[in-house]
Amino acid sequence: MGRLEKLVFRKLKSIVATKPYNYFTGVVAGIDRVLYFRSRNSGAMSHHPSHAESSIVSIVRRQGFYVWNNFLSAEVCKSLRENIDSILLQHPDLVHPATLSDLRLHGIENICDDFKSIAADKTLSNIANIYFNEPTRTAFALGARLESSELNLGSGGGWHRDSNFPQLKAMVYLSDVDEQHGPFQLVSGSHRFMTAVSDNIIGRQMYGEVRWTGEKVERVLNKTNQERLKTFVGGAGTLIIFDSSTIHRGTPISEGRRYAVTNYFYPERLIDPLLYEHFSPVAGHAM
Repeated sequence: MGRLEKLVFRKLKSIVATKPYNYFTGVVAGIDRVLYFRSRNSGAMSHHPSHAESSIVSIVRRQGFYVWNNFLSAEVCKSLRENIDSILLQHPDLVHPATLSDLRLHGIENICDDFKSIAADKTLSNIANIYFNEPTRTAFALGARLESSELNLGSGGGWHRDSNFPQLKAMVYLSDVDEQHGPFQLVSGSHRFMTAVSDNIIGRQMYGEVRWTGEKVERVLNKTNQERLKTFVGGAGTLIIFDSSTIHRGTPISEGRRYAVTNYFYPERLIDPLLYEHFSPVAGHAM
């Protein structure tokens, strides 16, 4: 895209940003998406994907998530929970200033070796590389403890998309999670471009807006299909691989604690100091 085209496109984005989403906004978003994919460093795969890996990627592309039960054993989960408790006591300076109930440790694999095998898991890395179709790796792993408290909004601070472009995370519950323990939720299919445009129009979102209110999500579900809402309860060791450009949240926790560890996958071209600054503090990359 030449200099003039960039100026015109920037002007178009400034125009659509002033009004609720419509089909013209969708066209601008489509151009933005094409430019994003053009910037990929796509090339030959470094490995031949297995049938299982390809199948998981196909499922995530279609519905936005894949659930893998018993990814970790109960014994390993118990040990990792204890490690998170210990690190929170020893390194309060590394807790992300998100919410009082959502205690987050970015880069936990750089604090405790027990998390390195999850952050560097070969199968998960292969899935991420296939999904993005370019060199991809774990930028960092997040160890988190969600506390029940009054007025908590749940993990992530309520409904949102992480981005309007494809993103991938792999989250493992380290404790048993039922309806009272802040289960993860997402709106199935909300990562697919045309569905996202339609959902944004129904939700009356502004261009580039990633935060959603509960009212807007309910409006989308009522207009499309209530069965799109997926709630993920499961035992310790349950893995959820998901595209975090879906509309998603951790539900407000009403009792106990919820522990989890999450790999944040990014194309290598996007892993730079600005990324770590955005999530600061990140252990091993503290600013």
